[in-house]
Amino acid sequence: MPAKKKTKQLTPRSTPKQARSRERVDYILDTTEQLVLQHGYEVVTAQMISEATNISPGVLYHYFPGKHGIFAAVVHRAFVRLEIIMREISVDSPPQQDYADYVDRVVEHLAKHYQRNRSAMLLWQALEHTPQMEPVTSELTLAAIERNQRTINIYAPELDKMTTYIKALTMETVSFSMLRETLFLKPKEKRAILQELKNLLISLLENSL
Repeated sequence: MPAKKKTKQLTPRSTPKQARSRERVDYILDTTEQLVLQHGYEVVTAQMISEATNISPGVLYHYFPGKHGIFAAVVHRAFVRLEIIMREISVDSPPQQDYADYVDRVVEHLAKHYQRNRSAMLLWQALEHTPQMEPVTSELTLAAIERNQRTINIYAPELDKMTTYIKALTMETVSFSMLRETLFLKPKEKRAILQELKNLLISLLENSL
């Protein structure tokens, strides 16, 4: 299924090319994450972001079409970083590697990423079903499903395309749902959830579901 195009309300108005501009945009996104954690996304406004960053509204709107555009950029940045991590794991994991070891590495890295980007993940959780965020959700979910399909093709090449897709979709849905729950759990409860997630993913790769 094709990813939906981003709406004008989400698409950045300007892509920074100079290092100084990129640093400014990162500062805007970092500050927005902190404001969301402190006040909740419903309360945060473009004016609050402007005041917290000491960047004029005009400059904010030079880069983004509005606060939902900034929110979308926060989420997108977190998942771009996640894709880089996942690619590195794939490169370091030869096809002959035992899939249980592979799953263990993937889940541990995912859990660390979610904690390091907690505000972005909470923001996604709050906004994933809103019309403004739906295009971003579709784009990044598709990328994760495609990554899962490539993994399944390595460890279960005998599966047909539809079965592979269904398993890849299930892996993404289960992983996302369980990992975001760990954001609210105590360490002991978190470890139990992560172990259960590993067991489920291994079961899928073993073709037992």
